[in-house]
Amino acid sequence: MQKINLFLLSLMLVIGSGNAIAQNSEDNIDVLLGAVAGATLGSTIGDGDGKKIATVLGGLIGANVARDRHGGYYSSRRLESICKDRVPAQYRRNVGVTRSWINGCVIRLEQYQAELEQNAFEEALNGTSN
Repeated sequence: MQKINLFLLSLMLVIGSGNAIAQNSEDNIDVLLGAVAGATLGSTIGDGDGKKIATVLGGLIGANVARDRHGGYYSSRRLESICKDRVPAQYRRNVGVTRSWINGCVIRLEQYQAELEQNAFEEALNGTSN
């Protein structure tokens, strides 16, 4: 019963954390699975209160890792966050220009990720690697 309560507490913390919620339902399933996996791993560490803390932290860390990395790639939400941090100062004055710059940045990064996947696939087929 205590493990169920601890799991529910971890789940409430994950859901209550705005950072942990992904953009679409498929990503949210991954976040939930990441939270469960992290909480499970965390529950193997320590005793007593330390074990409880490790379980909760494991759940939060697992959820955030799953949110940031979807299918081995950064999620669109994470890419958007990266791009927001890199908007040139001269574009920040105009909201429309800023949004366009961020959208273009996300598209370029998604294309780059796709190219990396294609290269890795081709290297695996050819038995070569860099």
